[in-house]
Amino acid sequence: MPKNSKQSFRAVEEGKIPQDMYFFMPVASNLDLKLSPRGTQRILIGTPYPKEPNIDYQHWINRFKEIMIETFPNIFEKATLVEVTTPRDIANWKGRFSGGAIRLAQTPYCTGKNRPSNISPIEGLYYVGADVQGREKGTELAADSALKLFSYLKNNI
Repeated sequence: MPKNSKQSFRAVEEGKIPQDMYFFMPVASNLDLKLSPRGTQRILIGTPYPKEPNIDYQHWINRFKEIMIETFPNIFEKATLVEVTTPRDIANWKGRFSGGAIRLAQTPYCTGKNRPSNISPIEGLYYVGADVQGREKGTELAADSALKLFSYLKNNI
């Protein structure tokens, strides 16, 4: 997290590349060893970005790679595969007009019980994903929402 995270997030909102980028790095293979070959790790690295899919992200990618090298000098030399995903990719994969990875705002007011329920007001319709009640954020939130719904359905249907 940058020392001045408000300035960094404000720059992103204005479509400007922050000097210091926030990034997150879940190490998926620490949770499931089968996700990567023995002796290696699968690391997912992300950063906030404008969700507009039709801008040129190459400058963003370049700056992000610079920050990764500043933080972990040999990261790309050690990597066997580096795949870059942009908001355009996310929009295409999800059939959306914008490339936001998560639909609802990730704010303190949109967490826990303030998130929508897994259970729709329409009988027999249920929701799972990073936009409904669960713990953590992103992928972990989506998985937790699915587990909660499974438990609910197992006990109530």
